[in-house]
Amino acid sequence: MSVKFAGIELKNQIVAASSPLTESLDRIRCCGLAGFGAVILKSAADYVRTGRGHGRKVVFCEGEDGFYADSSFEREILTLSEGLQLYREACRQEDILIIPSVGANSLDAEEWLPICRAFEEAGAPLLQLDFFYLGQIAQEDGFYGKLGGLLRTLKGELSCLVMPKLNPGFAPGKICALLKECGIRQVSLLDSMRETPVPSQGLQEGTTSYFGRRQFPETLRYLREAKRYGLEACAGGGVASREDVRQLLEEGAGVVQVASYVLSKGFASLGDLLDIEKESSGCAEIFRQSPWCGRKIGGEGGCEACGACRGLYCYVPAPVDTSHVELSEEILELSGLLAKNVHEVWAAGRIREGWAYGPVRDDRKKETPCLAPYELLSEAEKQYDRNTALETLKLIQKLGYRIEKE
Repeated sequence: MSVKFAGIELKNQIVAASSPLTESLDRIRCCGLAGFGAVILKSAADYVRTGRGHGRKVVFCEGEDGFYADSSFEREILTLSEGLQLYREACRQEDILIIPSVGANSLDAEEWLPICRAFEEAGAPLLQLDFFYLGQIAQEDGFYGKLGGLLRTLKGELSCLVMPKLNPGFAPGKICALLKECGIRQVSLLDSMRETPVPSQGLQEGTTSYFGRRQFPETLRYLREAKRYGLEACAGGGVASREDVRQLLEEGAGVVQVASYVLSKGFASLGDLLDIEKESSGCAEIFRQSPWCGRKIGGEGGCEACGACRGLYCYVPAPVDTSHVELSEEILELSGLLAKNVHEVWAAGRIREGWAYGPVRDDRKKETPCLAPYELLSEAEKQYDRNTALETLKLIQKLGYRIEKE
């Protein structure tokens, strides 16, 4: 179901929030295949890397749906050149809206304008202004006045739309009133929550944030203020169910942004949140790709060892080597019977789960062309069952067991 946000048509109302999901082309591709209607890129800033700082570490909360993530500025924020390259390549690769996210550590318009103009010149119709790092100065005297000056300057100097992403340190009523006063129409809700970690978690103070269910009440509070001031909201933070998505939309969100749920459960979990059409051709890819880094199930790609995947994407299959095991003619004949029975057991299980025959595989309808008699399967499907049977028989023999016919 297509929708319009900021006057731009999106494929649906679910947006991939700026996060590890959106910091590489491979993961952006998986966002599209999983069914996101738009993508907000990882934030970029106009700075030069120094090589200082530390990498990402993730610790999942016990007994609740959420996690802590600790990483330095240089690990989390792309440089301007990196951000521009990612934006251009993502726009060429995907047919969904790509929204750049830009940031700076001050309220000085001269720090914000160059990077905003760079993305505007690259063709971006909408920019997210990442105010996460402004949270540390939100309590200073004159903060909202200076922020208003920045917003007025950006709105006056840029032809593209700007959408500030609010920091939980901002007073919701005050910031939403300011956005309206400055002529800003779109707002992004809500950033992660800075928290002091427990020492035993091995996370650093000042660079650790919480992502998860405890964000959701705050997201609702900011959304209600945004609607009170007539702002069009891209709302998210703590979304963990289809009911959460529905509530945000009913409360007036234009679109819903999601990250932590998919980061916790994988790209394929997006279907849990909303009924959306997915490209079936990408199904295998979204199941294999880690949402956190370049790692894929099977051990391909680079792993940051941040702890986020909990071993799933670092798994490398290691079957027992049976290449030197020779089977007798009698046992080889048995393998054919076993292969057929493997299929029969699989088919019976699928039918119990509610699957039926269909000309093409459709996970939503629970249909598959493999629910057919073994004799009617393609040679490729038969070979899969034969290999399973043969490797089972070889392993039995290698382990010292014998199979004898009565």
